[in-house]
Amino acid sequence: MNYLLAGLCIVIIWKDLVQGEPETSYMQRTDGVEEKLRLLQTAYEAGNRELALSLAASLRETLNFERQVQGAKQGQVVGAETFGRVDVLPKAWAQWAHGWAFYKVLELR
Repeated sequence: MNYLLAGLCIVIIWKDLVQGEPETSYMQRTDGVEEKLRLLQTAYEAGNRELALSLAASLRETLNFERQVQGAKQGQVVGAETFGRVDVLPKAWAQWAHGWAFYKVLELR
């Protein structure tokens, strides 16, 4: 039965793609920050902590994604040509990176 349902879903999706349905944008596939905040407050006030936690996690992921998109629009922080040679690192670091010729500095947030 599950295979039949999965096959039916694939046929429906394929039919829509073949008919040239336009791809949805990010904002069509997700609620915005304002809507998630409203839903979070409603769930919290109703005492539904599980839903509130789920919405809080979703809100966090949305904000992280939007920060990444914004960063991509501002340009790369570390370009492809930016690298250093391992042999000029302090001795302990160079030993740790034994076998590598180059390194790249990244900023993790």
